[in-house]
Amino acid sequence: MHGLKLFRVNKMAIGFFFFLMILFYFSNSCYAEKIEVQLIWNFTDTTWIEINVSSDDYILSNEDKVVKLSQNIKIGRDMFNTWIMNDETIEVLNMDKIKILNNSGKGSVQIRKPGQDWFEYRGDLILNWNGYCWQISNILEEEDYLKGVVPVEMSNSWPMEALKAQAVAARTYLLRNKKNGSITDSPNIHQAYKGKTVEGKANTAVEMTIGQIMVDNDYLIPIDALYSSHNGGYTEDSKNVWTNYDRHYSSHPDPFSNGIGGMVDNWRFVISAVDLGKAFGLAPIRYLKLNKYKSGRVNKVELVDWLGTEVEVTGGDFVGKFYPYETEISSFSFLGRLFDYKYYVTDIKEEEKGVQDSLLTLDKYPVLGISFGYVPSQNRNGPQNSNENLQFGSFIFDGKGWGHGVGMSQWGANKMALSGYSYQDILYYYYDNIKIISSK
Repeated sequence: MHGLKLFRVNKMAIGFFFFLMILFYFSNSCYAEKIEVQLIWNFTDTTWIEINVSSDDYILSNEDKVVKLSQNIKIGRDMFNTWIMNDETIEVLNMDKIKILNNSGKGSVQIRKPGQDWFEYRGDLILNWNGYCWQISNILEEEDYLKGVVPVEMSNSWPMEALKAQAVAARTYLLRNKKNGSITDSPNIHQAYKGKTVEGKANTAVEMTIGQIMVDNDYLIPIDALYSSHNGGYTEDSKNVWTNYDRHYSSHPDPFSNGIGGMVDNWRFVISAVDLGKAFGLAPIRYLKLNKYKSGRVNKVELVDWLGTEVEVTGGDFVGKFYPYETEISSFSFLGRLFDYKYYVTDIKEEEKGVQDSLLTLDKYPVLGISFGYVPSQNRNGPQNSNENLQFGSFIFDGKGWGHGVGMSQWGANKMALSGYSYQDILYYYYDNIKIISSK
């Protein structure tokens, strides 16, 4: 009896604890109207910034003065002073923080590095000088922030139900990942964000799902809503990517992500055995051993070179050597851990030719250094199809998907929407043990 009573007390305490957590999330996250977005994706190392406002509702403010903005200005900085310039005047001021504030909530502000593309944002801009460049933040309402996320993560041209699923996922992600009311615009850190520059049809998806988030179906806490571009036809368990278990994700076949996505559905990467070895500090590679999860994604790669040296790396570290960071992807990019390989040797014995015929197409898929792929730093100036490369052959990697594969596959969501599924269907398919609720 005493044990049963103690269990009841503990259960009540646990329930109260989770109730407090829910209050914390909803009072500090869901009902917060503003978010600070640190603009680091396209505005790194910025010493000069050009600003153009769409209406006379903007003011420039600092501790010393307030100026109504109605024209294009340039703001620059040297070691000691801030320069504010327009077509008529130049002001030199000693200030490290500038606010571009929208008094009416209407209109928008455009900014760019001089001579580069314009980016347009709702809300306010804050410029802070950190000693060598401006750190720029965009302050705006959370729902307006999502309007600058969804069409970057997907596309305004995609079906409405897919965009609505993305809106709910992006809103949930925001609640879990913002810190002290702040998040970045970088897809390498958080969600991709480009402000009003990209707004369009996706605005309707955000508005039609306003306030809706995914929560754990037992504890009603917002989940860590993860998603990737294309899972290659098989979702991944979160513990196989980040080692931590999350009951909202599991590994299972995903037929909706097959046969859609173009170059991210099927890609091919070719590299010479010589350059593959150089990437890992080895002699030319003789063969590889792949250790895989049930999804087909590579967990470990063992490389063995022609000197007999063996090195084992994680699948993530292997892909990271060749992944096209900060560059445009193509069907010849190494895009993820769901891959197999073939080894092509130029000097093939006559009796082996029948087996190797399918690989004799390297004129179509040139070896590393000719047009694509990983190029060693010392060989970036032109083709390196040397006799050494030909002698040791090349490795052909055929893969599927783009990204980690955990949670929603955006291309899979696209296909589900095209097949008549609702955004709720999409979210319940890709996320386990959840409920969709309104936080507003």
